[in-house]
Amino acid sequence: MKERALEAGVTDYAKALAKDPYDADATLGLAVAYDRAWKKGCALALLKRLDTLAANPKFAGAAQRSVDRIVDHPDWFKAYRRDALRAVGAAP
Repeated sequence: MKERALEAGVTDYAKALAKDPYDADATLGLAVAYDRAWKKGCALALLKRLDTLAANPKFAGAAQRSVDRIVDHPDWFKAYRRDALRAVGAAP
């Protein structure tokens, strides 16, 4: 049951990104879903994408809020936290 919910989450966020590739919330949501599915490489790629969005003035506000959420949730990306924070430019 949990696996199906996880697959549905990945699918939903992927669809949202297909509709709007600049959606910071969907980018973060898919990264978190991949983290929960133990897909570190996919999660880190999305976090790097989030960092790229944060560097673009048009998307910086929403992207920075997503980065702040990552910093505020130490349970996210726990197995590779330092890599995750580095990917979004928030490494300690």
